[in-house]
Amino acid sequence: MKRILITGAFAAVTMAQSISMAMDMLDLPDPGATGDVGMTSYASSVMTQTQKFYTGSVGIGSISRKTGGTLYTVVLAQSEVLQRLSVTVDAGSVKIYETTLITDSGQRVPVAKLSNTGRLDTAAFLATEDLGVSETIKSIEVLAESFSSEADITLKAVSVAAAAKMALQVQATMMIGQEPQADSGISQVPVSSTSQPGPLAPLPPVAPLGNGHPARELGVGEMVLVPSRDFAKAIVIGVNSYGYIVRFQSTYLTGQSQERLLRSQLLIASGCYQDLCVDDQLYTLVEGYDYALARVAGIDVDGKYTMQFLNGRFYMRYGTGWVAENLSTKNRCGTLFCVRDLAYLEVNSSQIEYVSILAVDRSGKYVVRFENGALVGRVGHRWSEKELAKVNGCVGRICVGQTVFVPSQNGQARILAIQNGSASFIIEFISGPNRYRMGSGWRAEHFR
Repeated sequence: MKRILITGAFAAVTMAQSISMAMDMLDLPDPGATGDVGMTSYASSVMTQTQKFYTGSVGIGSISRKTGGTLYTVVLAQSEVLQRLSVTVDAGSVKIYETTLITDSGQRVPVAKLSNTGRLDTAAFLATEDLGVSETIKSIEVLAESFSSEADITLKAVSVAAAAKMALQVQATMMIGQEPQADSGISQVPVSSTSQPGPLAPLPPVAPLGNGHPARELGVGEMVLVPSRDFAKAIVIGVNSYGYIVRFQSTYLTGQSQERLLRSQLLIASGCYQDLCVDDQLYTLVEGYDYALARVAGIDVDGKYTMQFLNGRFYMRYGTGWVAENLSTKNRCGTLFCVRDLAYLEVNSSQIEYVSILAVDRSGKYVVRFENGALVGRVGHRWSEKELAKVNGCVGRICVGQTVFVPSQNGQARILAIQNGSASFIIEFISGPNRYRMGSGWRAEHFR
């Protein structure tokens, strides 16, 4: 059956089906500081003809993703008259909402150049002109928000008296919305401390990191994620009658240890389960999650996957409870199409769109991104090969890109794609009464 349509008229398309799924979304961690957060300074001097300048700096690390920003206070060891400020983004992406100077008299002086910056990516640099503040400054407040999993900046201050010695002050909350409880299990002591509760039990052997059941016991040296600590990465350093002991290796908890963790409170952060492995990147096939690209971050005791979103409105957040059926496969190709192929998609009888193949699902259907038209940039899935048309190849004497004459329409047309493997064609008329219209379902016998 032949169809002709006007390319400017588009109909609504429903690209996804309703799928129910248990999903646990958690807010990302509140602030933490890494690196040189003590009285760190770098003294360097630049000699001009009339004045000598000194630069002090401090790092603000692991900036929080808290919406609206987190306030970081940089305290000067000795109040100074500051000439200029600058910020360099060392890693990740960050937005600075406000930068404010606090004088010894308590006056608050906003720094416009370092406020409302928009998103700053790695290696971005901003510097002020002369601050024009004659009073000595005792502290600097920076209200900033991270737009990536890790974001670090360096704040530099220039003065004429001496290199400003600056230290970062930030109150890190250990749990979202709560102060740590007395029996939280967080330990500030070195991990070699002998003050563990109770005698150490024999350590379990390290289990193979292949397709073993995810509820297995963990071995010393295994990498885990701790959901209750904002999915911080940690390494198992021991086990006793109270549970597992881990040492954190990411977020503001880096270097600290925690005891009394149950097996169900830990996610395996290495190896594989079934046909998916940690760090695999897959598309989520659930409408409410925008068909986002996500990374397998961990595997829970029930064999479900924790995903970290790599794009979309949940960017860099974690979701738990994902099952393989709601994720694309690692296969790069279906029967007719492979990932990154371009194709035409017959959405319905009056709409044909140009798409790219993003992924293949477990039923052999495709995840696609619309590359033109009213749906440009949108992603949809469960499109079958019968609905897609190849944009290269030949069928007999007729090839994609070839110009043919269509007697029934008294005009010439260009072959755009081959439908259903080899059965029919999508064409675009380039002359005659249907010029600039597209049509599907045309066969070789219709051409001359």
